Amino acid sequence: MKNRTSRGIVQLCCIIFTLFVSATTIAQQTGKFTYQGREVNLPPDAVFRPSHFKFIDYSDLLHRVTNQAVNKDFMAEFSEEDIHNFKTIYQDDYAYYQEAVAYFDKLSDKVNKALSKKQLWYIYMYDQELKSKLLYF
Repeated sequence: MKNRTSRGIVQLCCIIFTLFVSATTIAQQTGKFTYQGREVNLPPDAVFRPSHFKFIDYSDLLHRVTNQAVNKDFMAEFSEEDIHNFKTIYQDDYAYYQEAVAYFDKLSDKVNKALSKKQLWYIYMYDQELKSKLLYF
């Protein structure tokens, strides 16, 4: 009887542990992965919670604007101290943002005029298909 009880407790603990690991893995995915067939490109250590995410398609905004020169300062929200910390302490984050800035610099003025910085950051992270198309727009 005692042997049966301890084996049942071990099985119950294994089931609980498996459910915990599964729930944690599903709830907190980080980095590059696919969500509903779309590749997501989040900064290092960012947590993606699919239950709180709604996909937005910004591609139709591109057809509403004409070509005009715009200011391209996508790192304006970061102070010099933040940039220094990125370079020295958070090197993975710095590399991610440098890659993003290089991408944004390649975009045409028409794209930059049609989409806000917030929208472009959204596209950079969540809409890899549109991100690729914007380079040729």
